Amino acid sequence: MDLGEMSIVQRVDISFKNYDGFEMRQRGRFAGFSIYISNNSGIDDGDLCYKSGSVLPFLNISVECFGFGRYVIYYNERFPGEVYPKGFEQSNVHTELCEVSVQGCAHSGAYGKDCDLCPRHCQNNICDIRNGTCFSCESGFLGPYCTRSIRVNCEAGRYGEMCERQCIGNCKNNICNRVTGRCDGKCAAGWNGSLCSEECVRSYGENCQHTCSHQCLELECDRVNGRCLSGCINGTYGERCDKTNRTQVETSENPIENVTEEVCKIQEDYSVVYIL
Repeated sequence: MDLGEMSIVQRVDISFKNYDGFEMRQRGRFAGFSIYISNNSGIDDGDLCYKSGSVLPFLNISVECFGFGRYVIYYNERFPGEVYPKGFEQSNVHTELCEVSVQGCAHSGAYGKDCDLCPRHCQNNICDIRNGTCFSCESGFLGPYCTRSIRVNCEAGRYGEMCERQCIGNCKNNICNRVTGRCDGKCAAGWNGSLCSEECVRSYGENCQHTCSHQCLELECDRVNGRCLSGCINGTYGERCDKTNRTQVETSENPIENVTEEVCKIQEDYSVVYIL
């Protein structure tokens, strides 16, 4: 079922078709089903939120199914040679869903059956969809609902209610989340990763956003400022090998290295003539 947008799912109601005198057969067909919540129409990337057990289910069932996604997927299977619990229909199996309804909230940042808004200071406006507790708080707040304010300003590199802890990782300007100690995605130059603890590789700058110059030997550069560490190639020079060597003339087919005589340019009818 495509909900049309990312939504909070809380409960799924399913009606499976019944036939007079064949209720047990239908329950055997229905048995063993699963419900997934996914961001796409496949179950591989989805989260299992309900799995029917060995007892045959009733044909009208309502199950708790908590999750966040766009698609609610009903899935059932029967494999040849597989041993299934007593009562499971195996030889004549059909999926005969009459109705599927999904209950939840049509937007993120909410919780509970009434879709109350998450507490104001939950980090990224995300909370437990069952009870509204925050998974983490915005900087400066504590408590399960992030309602407790921290009024003390910590110096750079410290966090905690009394600023008693050191920041985790290499944060930009050495400033971290007052509650978690994490960098909240803002790493100092030369570092990357969720904890800002991974050194840049062949890249540099804040969050390793810049690639080392292709003119650097072995593509190695200083992870903070991009300075080439092992020298330059193709006659370039400068800290980042981004300047052309004036004493070298090179074409795409025949590079000429270490030219010592003066290179002069003469403009003639909009063409350039090189004289050695």
